[in-house]
Amino acid sequence: MNALVKGACAVAVLAALEGPTEVMPVPTPPPAGPAAAPRGELTDQPLTGCRRHSLPLGPVAGAPATGGPRAGLRCLPLPPADRAAAGARARRIALAPKSEHVLRTRAPQDLIPRLPDRPEPFADYQLPVDPVLSVTTPGATGPLDGPPEPDARLGVVIEGEPGAPVTLVDLEGSSGRPEVVLVGHLEGVTVVIRQQVQGPAGLRDYLVVYGHLGRPGPSIVNGARLGPMAVIGTLSDEEADAQLYLEVRMERGAMDRPTEHLSQLVSDSVSVAVDPRNVLPHRK
Repeated sequence: MNALVKGACAVAVLAALEGPTEVMPVPTPPPAGPAAAPRGELTDQPLTGCRRHSLPLGPVAGAPATGGPRAGLRCLPLPPADRAAAGARARRIALAPKSEHVLRTRAPQDLIPRLPDRPEPFADYQLPVDPVLSVTTPGATGPLDGPPEPDARLGVVIEGEPGAPVTLVDLEGSSGRPEVVLVGHLEGVTVVIRQQVQGPAGLRDYLVVYGHLGRPGPSIVNGARLGPMAVIGTLSDEEADAQLYLEVRMERGAMDRPTEHLSQLVSDSVSVAVDPRNVLPHRK
């Protein structure tokens, strides 16, 4: 008999004598269940129930499973800066233009002072109010008498009779018809007129601010062209408020967008204040 066949028969006989071989079952791992995250560690388990502006960090170790969606849940509040940055309303506020108060009191302000050849007394000039009771500069130290302070108003206050008309003053060297730029509230009821002036440096645009009006004139509307001695408005009927605020500003250049508020016109990025005596005509 072949040796290989003899060996195979011997193995079969031995297996029969020993009996069936016990097969050890392979233990099946239990299904993975939600394990409580140790205190202070993050978990991959999806969690819900935190309030707005907070992130879930995982359940607190040993916390009961009952008691509502937030029971035993650890939430991390977001910092206030992250909350503001995430809101659409906050982004709109950040992009909004500065308020009138900020533009008038916080922006650095420049002033072109009175030229040496121009008379100092305002009585030597033609003014929008007649008769004039007094002319003062706002504040304890007027900005026209020295370097302006950051919160100084760069104009003059002209006191007149209650209800007196405020008439247009053609600036010295003016060219063309003055234009009403905007009517609104800045220094009380305010009208801003644009006038072109021919000077040594060429044709320049000036903005004349008429403020503290009791009411604007009947023909004073945005975009209107005015003739000589046009009525800008009237002073207040109250004696204590019968004052005109007059400010003259030279435009730095054409604005790249439509003007929406009077505060834009008096921003230093748009115009620079000028001592009114540099462009007011002499009294005849």
